[in-house]
Amino acid sequence: MTMITLDKQIEFEEKLLEDTRAALQLLREEIEELREKLGEGDMSEVSGASTNVKKLNTLYDACLETDNRLGKCKDRKAGIAQNGVAFDLHAARDSIGCKLDRLRECCGADIISG
Repeated sequence: MTMITLDKQIEFEEKLLEDTRAALQLLREEIEELREKLGEGDMSEVSGASTNVKKLNTLYDACLETDNRLGKCKDRKAGIAQNGVAFDLHAARDSIGCKLDRLRECCGADIISG
């Protein structure tokens, strides 16, 4: 069984986003070339232009979706919950430790284990 870690997921999403952006750029260049040809009166590739525009829209949507997933992965790695609040687990652990220490002092070490 292969375990997918968050770091591997982030790496995969970053690569996918990079590839999608590269494909998007190539398609934009093709569309610009078609636009120039149409501006010169060459109507032979009108159907190719509409196909490329559809591809461009699809790639753009894929790029946005991948960017969104990548952001969520990075938030998870940073410990940011869905509501946008980051939890500092080290600070929480320290705070709990301090409170346990005070309880041990107050109530006796035998009563509270730690």
